[in-house]
Amino acid sequence: MTDILITQSLRDTQVTEAGKPVTYGIRLANAPSAPVTITITTDGQTLLANPHKPLYRWMRIMPIGDSITYGVIDSHKNTQSGGYRTYLWQHLKADPYRINFVGSQASGPSSIDRNHEGYRGKVIDDIMRSVDGKIAQQHPNVVLLLAGTNDIMQNRDLAHAPQRLGHFIDQIFKQSPETAVLVGMLPPNTRSADNPHQIQTFNAAIIHLVNQRAHHDQKVRCVDFSSRLSTRDLADQIHPGARGYQKMAKAWYDSLIGVLNGPDGMFLSRQQTFTFTPRNWQSAQTVTVVANDDQDTQGKHQGLILHQAQSADTRYDHQAITLPITVIDNDPGLILIPQQQPNLLNEGSTTTYEVMLSSQPAKKVVVHLLPDPQLRLSRSQLTFTPNNWKQPQTVEVKALEDNQIGGSHRSIIRHQIQSRDLQYQDLNVNRIAFTIADNDSLFNTVNTATPLALHQPKGFDSGADWLLQGHLFHPKTRGLKQADDGHLSNFGVLKNNSTESTQSFELSWTSAQQPIGLEADFFSQEGVLGNNLRNGLSAGHVNLFSNADALIGSSLTYNNAT
Repeated sequence: MTDILITQSLRDTQVTEAGKPVTYGIRLANAPSAPVTITITTDGQTLLANPHKPLYRWMRIMPIGDSITYGVIDSHKNTQSGGYRTYLWQHLKADPYRINFVGSQASGPSSIDRNHEGYRGKVIDDIMRSVDGKIAQQHPNVVLLLAGTNDIMQNRDLAHAPQRLGHFIDQIFKQSPETAVLVGMLPPNTRSADNPHQIQTFNAAIIHLVNQRAHHDQKVRCVDFSSRLSTRDLADQIHPGARGYQKMAKAWYDSLIGVLNGPDGMFLSRQQTFTFTPRNWQSAQTVTVVANDDQDTQGKHQGLILHQAQSADTRYDHQAITLPITVIDNDPGLILIPQQQPNLLNEGSTTTYEVMLSSQPAKKVVVHLLPDPQLRLSRSQLTFTPNNWKQPQTVEVKALEDNQIGGSHRSIIRHQIQSRDLQYQDLNVNRIAFTIADNDSLFNTVNTATPLALHQPKGFDSGADWLLQGHLFHPKTRGLKQADDGHLSNFGVLKNNSTESTQSFELSWTSAQQPIGLEADFFSQEGVLGNNLRNGLSAGHVNLFSNADALIGSSLTYNNAT
């Protein structure tokens, strides 16, 4: 029994990713004779709020960039949409932060914080000059930096454009060293000045310059728009439309949450310590827990919080207690629940697995099931709605007989999502794999009355016996020599008989896998390859093979190498 008391059990408590925190208290059961330090560590599924930096504090975010940051959709018609800032604000307002967009510029709808540092038509150097001094004045917690599109449009010394952006980042840290900088990679457009590879080249340079600074412990990371957006998301040749800005907002949000709520984030961490003394041991200290808003599709899952005590008081030293807590996932995706692990399936047999969504969709989600040819499914698609999304749907899987020798092999079922819900579009969807055990044998039976015949080669030493050793072929190494267990297998001894050209030979092996062929060499009984072969003959090969998995011949024939 532990002397660490938990004032509230979390066993029946749920915490949702990107949702509100839960709290509990800890204290000691008895007065200690020396200070007791309790270290609280999570397994990463949950995180602990920093008691010295309150969770509910104002978060100052400064968007910096050009017309995309300004929020232009069409240069001549729609310039006041707020762009990605509108949708990012919607993402953040539901989180346990008080968000404040900061900057000297203002645009966008009245429903959001309209401040930013977006300058239409400006290149990197112009933007840097425009915000000079403002970062030191505003002290943002996070800067969202997206610049370089106009440098490419205007063909402005592109060879040195990445260096200019790197200098811009350095100036931000110089003015505000504790600020975290998220650097956006340029989204695609159809008006690159010279060729479409300029954006790809610039983005590759961004990754390099960001990694350089991250290695020096600066809080900087890339945000990849190039893989999330395509030219179909553009409203004109440069600016994203509403759909494109929604995708950009989600990318900013994912990275922003990683900075704030990650294991080394500003306000949350995986570990905290609390100290109890002979004076305060009865006073409960509050622990605040939030779900780690990761990008993994896990569905409802459990986290563990470990408490370990250290003290000169032996009653408390090394005491430990673990609390479970249920975490509700908010990442869109599929949860695949196999009937058994591992997913083993014999040819001709059936099994099942279940599919459900990890989070509630806003619109209908259709999942198309795409199996490999050797699998047959009971249904080709599944439909989930905002009402039935967490109800598992069962799929029956049958491994078809193929009458082909192939050994055990993997077959895959892929899942393709179709939905008007943006959260469920463009997802890397899970797939499920099954290991199918082959039931087709190279030899169904061995006719002992007619044993396999082995033709004695020319050059056999009449005074020596010969040992036949070799390798079994396996499905994944067809055509290659490979022993079943990594070593040569002894298949038998060919007794010297100078008066007979052929003799019966019984072949057997104990392989867990069905072989598709045999390759073997003749060795002298002393085990030296070609030791007593005459006339310069090399070691011969015994080949058993099949054509389209149909056995050719019923004998093992030595191929003389003369």
